[in-house]
Amino acid sequence: MSKAYDRVEWDFSEVVLKVFGFPQILISIIVDCVMSVSYLVLINGLPSQPFRPGEGLRQGDPLSVYLFILCVEILSRMLVRAYNSMLVSGIKVAPFALVINNLFFGG
Repeated sequence: MSKAYDRVEWDFSEVVLKVFGFPQILISIIVDCVMSVSYLVLINGLPSQPFRPGEGLRQGDPLSVYLFILCVEILSRMLVRAYNSMLVSGIKVAPFALVINNLFFGG
């Protein structure tokens, strides 16, 4: 999960919002807010030309936390499905413990 905020693709975030049933108008507003970011860097004390990233959620942005949780929920569901299909195996922390396949959310 290291640097996971930086890796969330904007297109994926939009699909996730659709999967969870958000209305299209709200999805458009959220995507506009996420994609409206631009950065500039100081090079030798002078600002560069602004540039836009192609992915990532801004840490500290109130929307980012909720988008990240929804995206991780999809990942969690995919891991559970892969486990149930015996494509991946979990681990046990003790001989009679339940098998753990991810530590994101319960269920």
